[in-house]
Amino acid sequence: MAQFDALQKQVTPHFIFNVINTISRLLSMKEYDTAAKMLDSFASMMRYSLLDVKSTVMLKQELNYIENFLMIQKIRFGDRIEYELECDPGLLDIEVPFFFLQPLVENSIKHGLLDKPEGGKVLLACAKVKDGCVITLEDNGTGIEAGKLHSIKENLLTTKGSRDSEHIGLYNCYNRLKLLFGSNMKFFIESESGKGTAIQIMFHL
Repeated sequence: MAQFDALQKQVTPHFIFNVINTISRLLSMKEYDTAAKMLDSFASMMRYSLLDVKSTVMLKQELNYIENFLMIQKIRFGDRIEYELECDPGLLDIEVPFFFLQPLVENSIKHGLLDKPEGGKVLLACAKVKDGCVITLEDNGTGIEAGKLHSIKENLLTTKGSRDSEHIGLYNCYNRLKLLFGSNMKFFIESESGKGTAIQIMFHL
């Protein structure tokens, strides 16, 4: 939980500086509407990040945070970032761990799309299936090399992963889902170098 608290606080000086710098540039270019939109999104993100790390939230709250995050990245990087969010309306009020999607989406942007000169697209879809839910996150970024992907998958099933600071967001996401949903939760990650990464989370309701 201490690691997760530290992770949550990675909405950090670096990110804050980038947002403020972009807003300042937009204002100097007299793009007031875009600056206001970015500032509103940032304020909403900050409000959400102050919640208790041990809390659960409704899926719609988490998705609203993700949409604001992606909107800010879209304003910053323009055509290099495209995104799409889809969610079955019947899932919006389900209970999920606070902040569980953010590290995954941030990884897709930072290590997937922005490592490609032309950028790419992130798709986040939440679908209802029988008595459960399937959350899929896909990007067409740089992907993960086979050996590294094997190591990540292996570490997800052990406590070793918690000591791997490079992927702390991924491991915390997995572990907190396990705490909430137990054996009802399945977590899959597939990737191909140069083609992108797909993460699928399944759990019963």
